[in-house]
Amino acid sequence: MRWVGHFNLRTFGFTGSVDFLTGSTSSPAETVLPFSLYYCQGCGKFDFYYPGT
Repeated sequence: MRWVGHFNLRTFGFTGSVDFLTGSTSSPAETVLPFSLYYCQGCGKFDFYYPGT
């Protein structure tokens, strides 16, 4: 597995493309979860890992 990078995943509401691109959370129901992304060059599988638990 090859590490691709650290990213943020927005959960719950979606308030628009501008907020999505800027990374802001405009709704109290929205949360941002950090994760690491890994990719297998052999089979094409992506794995997401959440560092919080």
